[in-house]
Amino acid sequence: MDIQSKRKINNLFINTTSRDPSFLYAFRSSFDITSQIEMDWWLRYTSPASGIFTTQAIPSYVTLDMRLAWQPVKQLELAFIANNLNNDHHAEFYDAVALNPLHVERMFWLQAHVKF
Repeated sequence: MDIQSKRKINNLFINTTSRDPSFLYAFRSSFDITSQIEMDWWLRYTSPASGIFTTQAIPSYVTLDMRLAWQPVKQLELAFIANNLNNDHHAEFYDAVALNPLHVERMFWLQAHVKF
């Protein structure tokens, strides 16, 4: 995908859209360890992307996410989720006004789904 836009500033048209990465490769794996325990993995590679200005280039990156879920009863699922396991952070994109890239940091959290 290659989306371009122009914004008028002081009678000048300026390209205000960064270019998307050329390639995104993803591999997902999901399997049941037991009838109550699931494990999911997601490995992604993203090629470099350019910013609005040449100094705003985003380098390529590889990221690995994981989810481990336990369903002790039909109505309850508890999960441990980890994102960006292989890096403590990586630049992912620029928003419309940022001079610095927005970073995705390594994150861990617990999740509970209750059905009733």
